[in-house]
Amino acid sequence: IMRGAAQGSIGDPVDIDASYKWGFARFGSVILISILVGLAVAGGLILFIIPGLIFAVMFSVAIPALVVENLRGTDAMSRSWNLVKGHFWHAVGVIILAAIITAVVGGIIGAIGGAISSNWFVTWIFQAIAQIITAPFAAIVSVLLYLDLRARREALSAEGLRGELNRAT
Repeated sequence: IMRGAAQGSIGDPVDIDASYKWGFARFGSVILISILVGLAVAGGLILFIIPGLIFAVMFSVAIPALVVENLRGTDAMSRSWNLVKGHFWHAVGVIILAAIITAVVGGIIGAIGGAISSNWFVTWIFQAIAQIITAPFAAIVSVLLYLDLRARREALSAEGLRGELNRAT
């Protein structure tokens, strides 16, 4: 989804098959970065809560850094940190707004499921539908935040992004 969003943001055609192949080839790196970021955020939350929230924001574009620049592990985390640094409150605003939209849409779909039936299976199906709808939205927001930060810090152009996406293939 993130690779397709990056391609679509510059007007390139999105090849779903190629995106899946690309994503599956880097699945291990995505899991590794997710675990490392999760540990950092969890450690910060356990310490004093505020550091965990700061880590969550500072590492919010680590996965898009992997997707676009093909950075792995701590390199993607460092890249995320450097991009967000200086634009922390902008990133916080985007993340909070996306979280509110995701929560409202998920809540509405979940409430519809609860209103239709009190059966746990029906409720579960509607929660799954909510996740299917909101997860791609969250991924796209993450990529667009990453691209926005790159444009602000480095004047990233469509041609530059196209070149990076082609190199990462």
